[in-house]
Amino acid sequence: MSAQTQVIDVVEPFSFDLPPTFDEVVEISRAGGLPPQRLPVVFRYRTRKELDELRDELAGKSDAEALEEMLVDWQVPGKPFNRENAEEFANKFPRGPTEVLETYFRAYWTAKAKN
Repeated sequence: MSAQTQVIDVVEPFSFDLPPTFDEVVEISRAGGLPPQRLPVVFRYRTRKELDELRDELAGKSDAEALEEMLVDWQVPGKPFNRENAEEFANKFPRGPTEVLETYFRAYWTAKAKN
C-alpha cells in the first residue's frame, strides 16, 4: 500500500435505500419553570424534495394535522398516537408542535453530528 493510499473503515455498505422511519427524542417545554419533558417519537423519513413539499403543505394545517404528517408514533403511556391525542398534546403544550417540527427538520440538517 502506498503512503497516499488511505484505508477507510466502513461499518456498513453505503445504500440509497432509506428506512421508512427514524427515532428521535423531542424536548417539550413546560410553563412555570418546570423542566422540559422528553418525548420519544418515530418520524417519517422523507427525501429532500418531500421535505420541501411538506414545508409548503404544513402552512394550512392544524397542529394535530401537522403532527400526523411528521409522526408515525410516540411513546406516551396510555396515550397512543392518534388525532385526538395529538389535539390534546397541542392544547396542553402550546410550544409542543413547534418543538416537534424543529426537531424533525434539525434531525436532517444535523445528522452527521450524531454519527
